[in-house]
Formats: sequence, C-alpha cells, structure tokens
Amino acid sequence: MPADGIPPSPPYRPSGSDAAANDPFSVGSPVYDPFLGSRIDTSGALGPPQTYPGLQKRQQVRFTDLAISVVLPWLVFFLVTSLFLFAYHEMEMIVWILVALCGGLALLFLVLGACARHGSFLAIGFLCLTSVVVGVVVGLWLHTEYLERYWQLDSGQEYREVQPTADAKLTRDAAVIHFAPKTFVDDRRTIGFVAGGGILCLAPVATSFNYNSVIQYWAVGEDC
Repeated sequence: MPADGIPPSPPYRPSGSDAAANDPFSVGSPVYDPFLGSRIDTSGALGPPQTYPGLQKRQQVRFTDLAISVVLPWLVFFLVTSLFLFAYHEMEMIVWILVALCGGLALLFLVLGACARHGSFLAIGFLCLTSVVVGVVVGLWLHTEYLERYWQLDSGQEYREVQPTADAKLTRDAAVIHFAPKTFVDDRRTIGFVAGGGILCLAPVATSFNYNSVIQYWAVGEDC
C-alpha cells in the first residue's frame, strides 16, 4: 500500500468489443472492397457479391447517352441531306424552315447542357449543330453539281422544227430540240480538245454549207 493510504487502481483491461475496436491490429467484421465488389472476411475469402442498383442504373444512363450522342447526329445529317436531294427543288421554303428547326433544337441542347452543366447535352447539341451545317453544305453541293441540270431537263420544254440559224436564246429552257429537215452536223468545221487520253469534239449544226460567222447551235461529242 502506498504511503498516502490510497490503494492503487487496477490496470485497464478492455473487454471484448472495446479491445477489438481499440486494437489497430485486430481483425474486425468483414469489409467491402470497391474493386472486387464483394465482402472480405478475416481469412481472405471472398463473400457473396453485392449488387448495387444505383451503380447499374448510372451505367445504363451513360450507355444511353453515348448511344444518342452517336446516332442522333447521323440521323440529323441524313435528314438535312435528303431534304436538299428530294425536296429542295419544289419546296425550297419548307426545306429551309426544317433546317432552321433542326439548328434550333441543336442550339437548345447546347443551352440546356451549358446551364445544367450536363456533358451529354453539350455533346449532343454540338454534334447535331455540326451535322446541320455539314448537311446543308453537302446537300447544296449535290443539288448544284448533279440535280440542278437534271431538274432543268425534267421540267424543260420540247421544241420542234427549229432552224439552226434561229436565235438560240429562244430555246434556252429546252430539254429536247427537234431541228428542221435537212439539218446536219457540219463535220468539216469540227474543233477537238485532247484531255486525259480522250478527245472532246465540237461541230456546228447547219442546214447548208454557207459558212455563217455566228453559230447558234453546236453538237458536242466525246472520242468522235
């Protein structure tokens, strides 16, 4: 007994649960491993895998956003291009209205994505807007290079008994011209141009061998 007469306190001996909680080397209950997706006990054996509906739902949402970001811009591109190919000649105003609506929807996605800080909306809006611009450029180029002349011939007039000496401006909108009898191609006054291994031929259309200074109609051929 100490000299002051106070008995010493017994040493602290933590009981079961306290000892496990305070001992840094003790092995407690199984824990969840975020990489393995299961619970691990003290022996290192893997427990039954755990399912997390929230994580699976987020993965499905990401896959859906990715699919829309890839498919929707291509659909917009084909829609805009098809409008110029099949409807621009007869419904020019309606085509531009539909193109403006597509561009407006793309801008709406951009604004919503910027305000909500939603990356998928930003990507969809930017890609759709790019598809609209590219679709307009490609559609106008195809229409100008290939379809404009086709529509001119399709809606052009047919003229008969045309004299080769008549003013060619009168038949500017012609799709088919039938010349008067005894009209021929004067191959004595042909012009040739060699390019790319071939020759392009040009000859006047005439009714007699009287050499006029002004030629109204020409016949054009290749490798002739």
